[in-house]
Amino acid sequence: MDTAVPLGNIAAEMISNALKHAFSAGIEGKITIFLCKKENYKKYLKKSGDFRTDSKCQGIKNSQVLFAIKDNGKGFPKEIDFKNTNSLGLQIVTTLVEQINGCIELKSDHGTEFAIWFCNDRHVS
Repeated sequence: MDTAVPLGNIAAEMISNALKHAFSAGIEGKITIFLCKKENYKKYLKKSGDFRTDSKCQGIKNSQVLFAIKDNGKGFPKEIDFKNTNSLGLQIVTTLVEQINGCIELKSDHGTEFAIWFCNDRHVS
């Protein structure tokens, strides 16, 4: 529960942001949610082909789980630092990531992808 509730809140905020900002009116889009253990990351990469291989957070000690949300929309504005913004939603996301002792990264070259690496003692496949 200590991890599931914050992850649920993070997912809700990210999906809400994608629906509000990523897609122009009348344009269909895709939102992908990805959860896996670190040792299964490369296997999932082959299946999805969508998620990053150049993670800075992946190497952090005890980061065992990846939770990522990606959309194929117009991308996150480069001029905004998502960790230091006036957006209450992104402030909440950053705080929740800290709460689960995670590390969050943003990739925004083909849509927007937030990747969160964290340690969890529970089983995730």
